[in-house]
Amino acid sequence: MKWLDSLPLAGAFILPLLVALVLFLLPVLPALSAGAAGPVVLSAALGLALVGGLATAVALARRQRARLALALRGAAAVSEGRFDARIEASGRDEIGALLRAFVRMQDSLALRCDAEREIAERNLRIRNALDTARVSLMLADPEGVITYMNASAHTMLQRAERSMGGSLPGGVRASEIVGRHFDFFHRDPEAQRARIAALRTTYLAEIRLGEFAFQLVLNPVIDGEGRRAGTVLEWHDRTEEVALRGELGALVEAAVAGDFTHRIAIDGKSGFFLQLAQGLNRLMEVISGSVEDVARVLDAVARGDLTEQVAGE
Repeated sequence: MKWLDSLPLAGAFILPLLVALVLFLLPVLPALSAGAAGPVVLSAALGLALVGGLATAVALARRQRARLALALRGAAAVSEGRFDARIEASGRDEIGALLRAFVRMQDSLALRCDAEREIAERNLRIRNALDTARVSLMLADPEGVITYMNASAHTMLQRAERSMGGSLPGGVRASEIVGRHFDFFHRDPEAQRARIAALRTTYLAEIRLGEFAFQLVLNPVIDGEGRRAGTVLEWHDRTEEVALRGELGALVEAAVAGDFTHRIAIDGKSGFFLQLAQGLNRLMEVISGSVEDVARVLDAVARGDLTEQVAGE
């Protein structure tokens, strides 16, 4: 019956009629030639034609339904993400052309899904790496809406949130930042939005949130066609640096005024800032000791005692 697959749809409609006509004429023509084409012969020929035409139509319908069922099963498999369910794309009729087109679409979708799966896996690896990175990062789309924030940034902003009484500027919580425009940090959101939209190179900004001081480093993300694809934001906590800068200024001012007893507090400091504070404090102790020794010797000289000496080197 596969030869039926070569029939176009118009032929599939005409074939039952042709079969019926042939079956009708087979008994009628001889009867007409013999002059015996009576009602009985005509009735029998008509019945034969109806049965044959109907049987042919049923056979064609079953065959075409079976072929369409293949396409439906293939479509169901594709909808479930399975592209290995092959269908038989036989026939040169319209349904055969449809099945072949479906097979091509199935192969194309399989290749595309494989490529997208590979991209998704690569992006997931990148995201996992960013989530574990110590640098605080945010990503924003071309409109400036934050689409991603890594764990370090979330933890950092949670600390700032607690220092501000439980919420960031605008009443926003750290857990609600993704999905918002990043200009809500700024006092003049419209000006900030225009500035970021025109960003072509690295942009630096300082921001204070509660007791914390941050430096923001913004860089535009440009796609392969030179179009703006978004913005990446780096958050650097400079709270210790800013605090030490103020303490260092006070230390220098005190020294200039002749007060060498001033010291930098080391509580709450760590790493480089702790080492710097300890080093400066030791330096001030040495200077203070030397100045006291010199003052002691000069006082003795003023009293006529030339036996006093500077103890330090």
